[in-house]
Amino acid sequence: MANIIQDLRYGIRMLLKRPWFTCTVVLTLALGIGANTALFSIINVLLLRPLPLPQPQQIVQVWEVSRQSGNLKFPVALPNMVDWRAQSSSFAHIAAYSSIGLNLTVEDQPEYISVLSVTTDYFKVMGVTPAMGRDLREEDGLPNAPRTAVLSHGFWQRRFAADPQIIGRTIRLNSENSTVIGVMPKGFAFPNSDFAVWAPMRGNLAAAGRGVHAYEAIARLKPGVALQQAQAEMDAIASRLEEECPGTNKGCRHPARFASKGVGRS
Repeated sequence: MANIIQDLRYGIRMLLKRPWFTCTVVLTLALGIGANTALFSIINVLLLRPLPLPQPQQIVQVWEVSRQSGNLKFPVALPNMVDWRAQSSSFAHIAAYSSIGLNLTVEDQPEYISVLSVTTDYFKVMGVTPAMGRDLREEDGLPNAPRTAVLSHGFWQRRFAADPQIIGRTIRLNSENSTVIGVMPKGFAFPNSDFAVWAPMRGNLAAAGRGVHAYEAIARLKPGVALQQAQAEMDAIASRLEEECPGTNKGCRHPARFASKGVGRS
């Protein structure tokens, strides 16, 4: 024990004599510990915590593949997603989403929040229903439909003090009135907990630009359907789309499916 104390005293004296070296050592250790902590946090979220969703093994992320550039995770064009949904028999639901930032105003108090713009079957893919109110319906996505919004549980608690009368309340997103129709359960967070609101895409998705690849897509396999079976079916659909839409799909956009590792984790 005496030797250990003596070594510690000697080490402290040497460090005090060389302050710049001491700062470098401390900073290096701090960065090293921080990196390992962050890595464990990612592994904990992605691998160790169970998915709080029904049959999570059925949920897959869907990308397009650029055969010309070799990009295996190319963003999705909405008309292609609409065609996949119409022509595929492997999936129970396919949905698209995109993140946006909007200004929320409640009682003249503005706040910039992250919003996930989603197709109306998004929550059906997730297999999760709101803790309060309802989720999105097909009519919420019609071009002239009243604007609606679903709140995350944490945002409802923080911004609205867990108001039990929140359903039906009007909020303003970028100076547009939206009606709160639902609050999601505690712990539901996809793609991550940054998003405060889910809002429906409105309009004719099939009429969107087929060359505009700006969306993520997610799907739920039907029970008993293997990923390889869905892949083969989507390959056939992609070939048809190449022939039907050569200007945007010929030889460069090809759908691919990958099992999602992080879906639904809070």
